[in-house]
Amino acid sequence: MSGETVLYTPDRETVRSLLLNGFESLRAERCVADRIDYWSNVLLGSRYEANTLSDRVAGDEALSISVDRFDCVTYCDFVYAASRSDTLEEFITSLTLLRYSGPISWLNRNHYTFDWIGNGVEQGVFSTSHFSVQQLPVEKCLSVLPAIPPRHISIDYHPYDIGAAWMDAIRTGDFIAFGSNRYELDVFHCGIAIRSNDISIRHAARSAGGVVEENLKSFMERNTGCGILIASPLPIDIMQSAMHHVCLENDFRIVLDYGK
Repeated sequence: MSGETVLYTPDRETVRSLLLNGFESLRAERCVADRIDYWSNVLLGSRYEANTLSDRVAGDEALSISVDRFDCVTYCDFVYAASRSDTLEEFITSLTLLRYSGPISWLNRNHYTFDWIGNGVEQGVFSTSHFSVQQLPVEKCLSVLPAIPPRHISIDYHPYDIGAAWMDAIRTGDFIAFGSNRYELDVFHCGIAIRSNDISIRHAARSAGGVVEENLKSFMERNTGCGILIASPLPIDIMQSAMHHVCLENDFRIVLDYGK
């Protein structure tokens, strides 16, 4: 793999301590929803920072791991990678496989959320099958990144409607992405669903200045979009088995200084 360093924020020991404490607390927990609830809750209050990953197109980039600042996507990929893992090495592996479609580099990063979801499905992290009903195709030309050639695609969204049927199927831990009204962009925001009496979303919000939990319907009433994308995490054993299979199939080796 091309990147051989990890960029820790605020520092390596803080990151390691938070992860190791979490792995110990969840050692016997095999329910994926409870793991996601734990990790998404631990990070509440972290500050929002736009574009937390490198914008350098050329050359290698470090694997960036932060526990004190996030944008909406890096918050989600941290939570899902941590929920899939029992060790530091598994976390590094899972985050790399979820964030990149190949060796660590800007060009291999899943910049568009539609691709991030698709890569997660291929990596055995998510399933979208039980949300396949009531979808509407929307034509897009993904072209907000000058270094990536424009791509014409049709994306199947669920209705952007707080009364839609998909609301009844949402479970704690589901990934929710909000479709952009812009022709050149797939998604304008994303977060993680938490279901109790109602449905809330935990997300890194620019407007709130950090990672917060708020009512999903209230968020949708304040923001408009062309539709909703949903992906459900697979059971822990399936996710971990898939991760190990991908590593073996691609001869994937961790050469990063993850600091055991």
